[in-house]
Amino acid sequence: LAAKALLAMGGCYERLGKGEAQKAYERVIEEYPGQMQEVSIAKERIAELSKIFDSFAHEPTFGKIQIPSNPDNGVLSPNGETLAFVSKGCVWTVPVSGKVDPYIAGEPRKLTPNLGAWNMNSTLAWSGDGKWLAFNAANEAPASKDVYVVSSAGGEPSKVSIPYRRCGWPEEFRLSLSPDGKTLAYASFVVTDDEESQEPAIFTIPVTGGEAKQLTDIWTQEPAFSPDGKNIAYVKNYRGDNGRRNSDVWIIPAVGGTPAQVSHLQSGQTR
Repeated sequence: LAAKALLAMGGCYERLGKGEAQKAYERVIEEYPGQMQEVSIAKERIAELSKIFDSFAHEPTFGKIQIPSNPDNGVLSPNGETLAFVSKGCVWTVPVSGKVDPYIAGEPRKLTPNLGAWNMNSTLAWSGDGKWLAFNAANEAPASKDVYVVSSAGGEPSKVSIPYRRCGWPEEFRLSLSPDGKTLAYASFVVTDDEESQEPAIFTIPVTGGEAKQLTDIWTQEPAFSPDGKNIAYVKNYRGDNGRRNSDVWIIPAVGGTPAQVSHLQSGQTR
């Protein structure tokens, strides 16, 4: 029973993303070697966790790309081959590697006319399949609620009919598109009756129009769809004991449901 309990404890720690999972499995092996089935399962879970840890152990490599433009910031496509950026109110894309040299970008392509696209805080968002881009359009942020979606191959941008959108801090305007590009996740202050909150919550809405759905409580922002589109990660803010604004990462099913906390920052650790 104790060995089974430790296995169950390890499974709970895994779902919480905590390192104590491996310690629980190691206890099964060390303290209950006679429980062959439980020991076998514990060894399998340790091997699987080792693969996960190894995947995070690789050092990234960097290469400086020469680009015939000077964007303030840009967002890479999911396959890492194309950079999307905003210049003078227009959305552009450029191949990271051109035909001349891998470290010289290709020819930029203008996707939209000047719609007042907002060039701040990496608010451009690619869909997971790389076929669509969502962006904020505001002449003077954060005064506008306008969000547009445009095909990464070019075409007429379409405005997403968000019924109400207002935020405070620039990072609250971060967008995310579902992998198929059909659903937009965004943050906005919540309005109940005639009262408006001063902190945002996460909403989703079909890009072709429909009813907006509130997924989270207030003090939440910066949504990001998972690669399979089943979950949305987001940042939840709170006031610590010292009065400072702290943050943690949470996830929630994209269709709505019970959220789960991923990170646990120490008291007093700021964003």
